[in-house]
Amino acid sequence: MQGEESGGVAWRWAQGAAPVRLARLQCMPLAYVDVRPFIFLGGLPIFLLLFVRVWLGCRISGGWGRASLVGTAVWAALFALFLTEVGPFVGQRRVLHHRMAWEVRPSPEGAEPLVDLTFVEDPSHFIAFASEELAEYLEHRGEAEVEVRFEVTSDYGQVRGYHATSIAGLEGWAESNSIGGTRGVGTSWSPWE
Repeated sequence: MQGEESGGVAWRWAQGAAPVRLARLQCMPLAYVDVRPFIFLGGLPIFLLLFVRVWLGCRISGGWGRASLVGTAVWAALFALFLTEVGPFVGQRRVLHHRMAWEVRPSPEGAEPLVDLTFVEDPSHFIAFASEELAEYLEHRGEAEVEVRFEVTSDYGQVRGYHATSIAGLEGWAESNSIGGTRGVGTSWSPWE
C-alpha cells in the first residue's frame, strides 16, 4: 500500500489497483446540534419499560397496551414540561438596572461613533454600541453616569442573552453594531446575576 498527500486529501492504492481517495471527515461540533429529539426518542423506550413494569407490578387493570399508551402520554408531557421552550424553566425574562459610565470613542471616517458603556460596579465589564443617535443623546445630556435597563433571558438558570432596552431614558435607537465583554482582569462578578 502506497500513499501520497495532495491538497489535503490522501490518496491510497494497492500495487496495480486504481487509487482510492480518502477524504478527511469534517465533523460538525455538537454544540450546534439540538439533542432534544435524541433524548426524547432514546428515553421513551426506557421510560415505557419502567412505566409498564410499575403499571403491571401495581396490578392496575388494562394490560400492556393501556400501560404503553398512558406511559407515552406521561413521557411526552414530562418532556414538554422540562425540555422544550414551553416549559417553566426556559425563556425566563427579568429586568435589571445598572449604573454605567460612558464615553464616545472616535470612529474612522464614515463610520458611526462607538458609545462605550462600562459598569460602575466593575469597570472591566462593558458593552458598546455603534450609534450616532445614542452618542448625540448622551452628549446632549452631559451626565458622566447613566442608568441602563437590561432585559435578561435565562434557560434553566443560565443566561441565554441580554439586551439594553433603555439607556438614560432613551428607548430604542439606531445602531449598526454592538458588542459586550470584559477588558483586562475581570472579577467573578457578573452583571446578569
